[in-house]
Amino acid sequence: MPSYKARNSAMTHVYLDGRRLDILPDGSISGATDDDIRRLDAMGVLKTNPSVTLKLFQHPTATTALAVSTLGVERADFAYKVVGASISLNAPSTAGLPAIDIQKNGTTLFSTALTIDVNEKTSYTAATGYALKTDATILVAINDEIKTVCSTSGTGAQGVAVKLLVEPL
Repeated sequence: MPSYKARNSAMTHVYLDGRRLDILPDGSISGATDDDIRRLDAMGVLKTNPSVTLKLFQHPTATTALAVSTLGVERADFAYKVVGASISLNAPSTAGLPAIDIQKNGTTLFSTALTIDVNEKTSYTAATGYALKTDATILVAINDEIKTVCSTSGTGAQGVAVKLLVEPL
């Protein structure tokens, strides 16, 4: 979910489905669920930052074993700059570091691989964090091919989801 702030800094609260949601001094909205934020954004109450999370791939079931393979191929619907990435699992690997590569037109976006540590479920806690390339590879044009590839599966890893954080250009 992108970060959000109330569009009008003079607002102190907003009502949604009969519930009062307070707007804090920093512009954030107290007690709002992700669904509330999506609805308020659609109504124009919020101004979101330019970052958007794209879900590139998710296994259809939580128990699908991760395997070395191409997980998915998509075409970019809009131009963007890649600013972050994450992967998560429903069941962690008990041996080996699952690694996911995201490629633009066949070229990896990473200078350091995106991995999940043994017995962990998310890349956010990886001992060695990923690093995006700093060249034009991270700039994606409309219709560029975006491929998600499992380069290392680990042992017992199941139910992978892959996300990109992007800024529209």
